[in-house]
Amino acid sequence: MKSFCEILRELREDRDMTQADVANLLGTSQQYYSKYETGKYEMPIHYVVPLADFYGVSVDYLLGRTACRVRLEEYQKPIVAGYTADELLADVLTLDRKGRESVREYIELQKKVNRQNKGK
Repeated sequence: MKSFCEILRELREDRDMTQADVANLLGTSQQYYSKYETGKYEMPIHYVVPLADFYGVSVDYLLGRTACRVRLEEYQKPIVAGYTADELLADVLTLDRKGRESVREYIELQKKVNRQNKGK
């Protein structure tokens, strides 16, 4: 899993922002923000939620506790025909190991099909 520092840099670069841009957003200097991003200083906790909100990711993702960028409220929105992501996850977790592996294989197959369809 990526570190907090790697995630900070990746999110900033994904938005084509400079360290000065993010520092300005937080009300700090570019020099301080650079030290947060490189891990030389620990980022104050009061910056974490505003950054997660700004980038549209969960705090857990920002802190490197999950690889899923999706915010909690997104899990409660229907993904298909009134079926939410958290219901899907709950269903998958009720399966035995072989069942979960089958779901994973099916997802990989669907991702491959989607990539092929985008190429057409």
